[in-house]
Amino acid sequence: MAIAALTAMAGCTGQELSLLMDLMLNPMQSESAARQGDIFSLHHVSSNVLLKQQTGYLTLLGDVLKNLGSRLTAYWPTLLGTTLDLVANAQGHLSSVTADDAVEQVENDADEEESESGETLNYRVLHSMRQQGLKGFADFFRYPVEFDFTPYIPASFPAIFTPRLELLNQENIQAPSALLELFYVWISRPESAVHLVQHDPCVLRKILDCLVAANVKPSVINRVFDIVERLLSYAADDGESLGLLIQPHISQVLKDLTTLVERTKADAALSSPITHHQISILSEVARYAQDSTWPWPSLPFATQAQQDHIRENKSQTSQHPRPYISFAD
Repeated sequence: MAIAALTAMAGCTGQELSLLMDLMLNPMQSESAARQGDIFSLHHVSSNVLLKQQTGYLTLLGDVLKNLGSRLTAYWPTLLGTTLDLVANAQGHLSSVTADDAVEQVENDADEEESESGETLNYRVLHSMRQQGLKGFADFFRYPVEFDFTPYIPASFPAIFTPRLELLNQENIQAPSALLELFYVWISRPESAVHLVQHDPCVLRKILDCLVAANVKPSVINRVFDIVERLLSYAADDGESLGLLIQPHISQVLKDLTTLVERTKADAALSSPITHHQISILSEVARYAQDSTWPWPSLPFATQAQQDHIRENKSQTSQHPRPYISFAD
């Protein structure tokens, strides 16, 4: 019913859409005209705004963006600000849980049993809100419209993103998390890919750590490979991207790929779906390798032509080295 109503509202006037925005934002103690032209900063979420109201807003946001997103760009500053406020608020509460407890809670997230503890229930609600909020934030980036996201990310990074990095590889074992998917969305455009390195130097390192996490699933490995491949493609076209996005991390890429190759040699179930990605990335990394003594992994599952292609790239690099890249730690 709600989706049908939103679809029907596609033909509404700007004033009518403004009313819809006010109906969404008023329970969050905001309004459609808020945060227009101001320097962005996170706002405190009042304790009078109930968790169920916050959850309702984030749920409605997904449907609103899906059906009306491109028509609401005038209200994106307010919607983005409110969404980030709610995610930061949820993250602040979740950060009060100890690291060990957080890992245990994440591992038990699939448990459907109702808990009699209000604290545990709140944790799960907050965890769900954080996930919804990050998915909503990612949805804004998916729209092919011109919008300047620059003010929003540096202001929210310390509160929302940095606290998640320590456990990123542990939270991305079974499937890519909402945060990892957001990072993937960011690298879909060169102008947003820089957010992976501009605000916290640990982001790409922690993303790469997911490759060698214990018992990591192929879906996570492939998503990290997607990120690395896109970054390598930017580096191939732009020397600035090469130095900014790739140079500090190329050594870790090769080390983690070497570890992964050693693991998948003995695991046919894993090696089959990720082989193409491994070989493709190793081939691209070979273009930037200056250290001919680096112990490149053997690839028993690669065809002779694929191994020849990697050796050819290494040979071309030794003849015409790229000045940005070395494997020095």
